[in-house]
This record gives sequence, structure tokens and C-alpha cells, in this order.
Amino acid sequence: MGAIRSVADIGPAIRALRERRGITSRELGRRAGFSQGYISMIETGIRVPHTPVLITILAALSAELSVVDSKAALVSALVEA
Repeated sequence: MGAIRSVADIGPAIRALRERRGITSRELGRRAGFSQGYISMIETGIRVPHTPVLITILAALSAELSVVDSKAALVSALVEA
């Protein structure tokens, strides 16, 4: 996955990574401890996750943040673990 330039890119990036992993949003929610509905809202951009939520979701996807600008809540890149 390339650089994420704004918070609007976070949800689609999570969805793309989840789909590459071959898991459903329900399964991601189970692994991360969130509802499938909440995962869906993040993936569609209805909700933007706070940094701790994002880190939890990425851990459930066996991925990590390479850089987080916590002040602006922008993720510069996702790196597969």
C-alpha cells in the first residue's frame, strides 16, 4: 500500500488490506474487539478511528503503522508485517 495522504484514505486502506488478507469485516471486528458495523463505518469513511483504535485494527490485520503524526492524525503509510 502506498502513502496515505489524508484521513479519508484510512478506511479504504484498511478495507484493501483486509481483503488482501482474505478476511471478512465481521472477522476483523472479532479479532480487533469491535463490531462489524463499526469496522464497516471506518472502511467507508463514516467514522475515522482514533490512533489507538487504528493500531488495534492494524494489529488484528498483522500490519503496522510506519509513521503516525498524532497531532494531525494522519497516517503516512501502512506496512505489511
